[in-house]
Amino acid sequence: MAAAEDLWCQGWSEPNAGSDLASLTCKAVRDDERGGWVLDGQKTWTTRGAFCTHLFGLFRTDPDSERHKGLTYLLVPLDTEGVTVRGFGRLDGDEGFAEVFFDDAFLPDDAMPGGVVLGGVGQGWSVAMATTSSERASRCDRRAGSRRPPIASSTCTGSAPVVPPGPRSTPAFAIGSCRPG
Repeated sequence: MAAAEDLWCQGWSEPNAGSDLASLTCKAVRDDERGGWVLDGQKTWTTRGAFCTHLFGLFRTDPDSERHKGLTYLLVPLDTEGVTVRGFGRLDGDEGFAEVFFDDAFLPDDAMPGGVVLGGVGQGWSVAMATTSSERASRCDRRAGSRRPPIASSTCTGSAPVVPPGPRSTPAFAIGSCRPG
């Protein structure tokens, strides 16, 4: 991510889910025999998805769980067989949005260096919330007229993601432009 060799998009929104992220239905079923995940479903309103090489997103991995539980954060190369990216334009002419379809797409555990699960199976909601808070904090509260003080001991690094060393076991890997100083 940090080297920008790959372009990433966020796969969260789904048809029929509206703004209720916890109601997503895109599923990932574990296939231990082949060593990976079988993905089915659709993501929509994927910003810049038409131009990206990879998607990070939430998938339901425990169909018996409810709402915020049973979700796993997966890292998916968009050239995976069974994944279709269909770009669409907006009224303002921006063509970067996309729908992403998963049709029995097999995602092997080794499709990404370090694995395809970020934060652990069933821990997707925690990773997503950390991603969201990092995304929001990446502005470092330097908005014009902001009454909020800057994030304590933070250093802004523009649009470069912050990738801590070591394995991808912490949500901080996902996205961010500010880091503790």
